Amino acid sequence: MMDGSKVSQDGAGALEKHLMALRSRFLGTLVEKEQLLEDAISSLAAYGQDRQIMSKVYYVAHNLVGIAPMHRLNSLAEAARLTEVLLAKAIFPPHEVVELDDVLIAIDDLVEEIRTNLETHLDG
Repeated sequence: MMDGSKVSQDGAGALEKHLMALRSRFLGTLVEKEQLLEDAISSLAAYGQDRQIMSKVYYVAHNLVGIAPMHRLNSLAEAARLTEVLLAKAIFPPHEVVELDDVLIAIDDLVEEIRTNLETHLDG
């Protein structure tokens, strides 16, 4: 008669392997997100506030707010949350005025947090 311990260990190992693959895939998407955010910073700094660009950044931040905590990347989630909240004011009615410098700083902080996580989890 089987006691189930071998099955439990195999199942736990398979789950851990699956979670590691998901985390690796998620970390891989951060490279693309970092580039999109860098491009947004350049465009916003050169041409001023643009609702379409800020909307793209908002949705990147929104995505990170939801996914980063699942991978225990809480500082990344927090930087994304701050960016998301700021941009939501500008892109959703009643369209509050936000300072361009505040937007650029928030996006830059998010980029730095992405870089930190990439260095820590992909290189380290």
